[in-house]
Amino acid sequence: MMPAADHTIPLRSTPEETQRLLRVYNWYRLLLSLLLVLMYFAQWQGKLVGELYPDLYVATAASYVGFSALSLLILNLQQAPPSNAQLFLVIMVDIAVLSLLALASGTLETGLGMLMIVSVAAGSIFFIGNIATLVAALATLAGLAVTLYLTILIDRDVRHFIQAGILGILLFITSWVFRTLSERIRRGYQLAEVQSQSIAKLEQINEMIVQRMRTGVIVVDASQHVRIMNSAAHELFGIDPGHTPDKLPIEIAQPMIRWQQQYQQPQRPIRIRDQGPELQVRFASMEYGNTSDVLVFIEDISRIAQQAQQMKLASLGRLTASIAHEIRNPLGAISHAAQLMQESPALDKEDRRLTDIIQSHSLRMNGIIENVLQLSRRQAAKPVRINLSEWLPEFVQQFRAGHTLPEAHIHIDTPPFFHVSVDPSHLNQILTNLCENGLRHSSNHTVTIKAHIDPKDDHPLLDILDNGPGIADTHRAQLFEPFFTTEATGTGLGLFISRELCEFNQASLDFFRTSDEQSCFRIRFSHPDRRIDLELASPAEIG
Repeated sequence: MMPAADHTIPLRSTPEETQRLLRVYNWYRLLLSLLLVLMYFAQWQGKLVGELYPDLYVATAASYVGFSALSLLILNLQQAPPSNAQLFLVIMVDIAVLSLLALASGTLETGLGMLMIVSVAAGSIFFIGNIATLVAALATLAGLAVTLYLTILIDRDVRHFIQAGILGILLFITSWVFRTLSERIRRGYQLAEVQSQSIAKLEQINEMIVQRMRTGVIVVDASQHVRIMNSAAHELFGIDPGHTPDKLPIEIAQPMIRWQQQYQQPQRPIRIRDQGPELQVRFASMEYGNTSDVLVFIEDISRIAQQAQQMKLASLGRLTASIAHEIRNPLGAISHAAQLMQESPALDKEDRRLTDIIQSHSLRMNGIIENVLQLSRRQAAKPVRINLSEWLPEFVQQFRAGHTLPEAHIHIDTPPFFHVSVDPSHLNQILTNLCENGLRHSSNHTVTIKAHIDPKDDHPLLDILDNGPGIADTHRAQLFEPFFTTEATGTGLGLFISRELCEFNQASLDFFRTSDEQSCFRIRFSHPDRRIDLELASPAEIG
């Protein structure tokens, strides 16, 4: 909402505006003074000016030239804006000079009196209120004083008083008109300034909001040239914030072309770069004037996935709570019966093998139920800022104490003061699953945990490396799906739970092969200083 200018109080000119107008007026005075001198010396027949007192006219006109030139020089050298006293002195000198020149000419009919109108108009522009009226009154009195002198002392015709009176009326009318116009102009100028400042402030606020939005915003012209890109878009693209690409990536340009042809928003998420987040793109048309730009919104769907995950786990929590007793009670009875059968002395070797199969599969089923229940009862993440260079050695020490492989080796490669924002208990379970997986598949039972910063967007990365055979390309898409496993004894929930826990903490978990053919599970943490706080209920609270 734009503030309105006050129409009850006269408005003053700004110092810059006053100085600019005074400079123009001083040039006018200098040219006028030169013209008055030339008018006197250019008279061939008769005396139009300076007839009564030639010496007074020449002296006054010459002094006026010097005073005008001096005023213009001082104004150009003066840094501070002129004061009201300086302005009043300039106007009064003009009125006095024109009065003396009219007196030296012996009449106001030469037009010298009419030049006072310009001075009064200037005074009405420079001053406000009663001061502008005072200038008109003094100019009128000066005209009457010249007429009175010429009438009484030199015996001129009294009808000159009528001319002086008309001149005085014109001076007051000029003062009123120019004062009214100047105040209206000032009000308009002030309103324009206020609106301009409000627009500039709104533009600054909008720019700040757009730059701080977590949604990437890009403005593209008709030729697909990028005009504006906010900080979130730079971060999602993984490029330097100080560098804006000339054109959109092909992954976004192609859906944009299809949208322009069919006006259907793309449904599938895209990935701009390897190991980067999955992005959802939306387009909107911006038409103004003869131009038509496209507004591109890029959303990291991890936040949406996180909310969907909470809802999914809430449903899973209700489901597992209802089926836990239905499955575990019969399963316990089966396992107990198998144990009793194993204790029977009459049980032959083949039947004992069958009871072993029952026991092993009962244990496996119980492990699956435990993992599902553990996941469904997972409390909401409580992230804290931790230093991995101090936290990882403690984790490795605890992991080795509880691990059964004596030849297992875990190497840590992390810079000092490497901070991440994560729930420590969640990170402990994630790394436990990944390290056990790496040690189980590594040829030399060695796992390396390496922490480093992504140079593209400054996000912390944690790599868990091993020299195992890796995952076949045919199984890569199913790697993090629940109950998918390549081992006969596995439950297929370890990697699934690890990724879910990462998403709880606004992180991501991916697998790839490094350039030296090592298997790498990479945890990509959110920036510790730019986390998004989501107020979501935990599955346990919902279920």
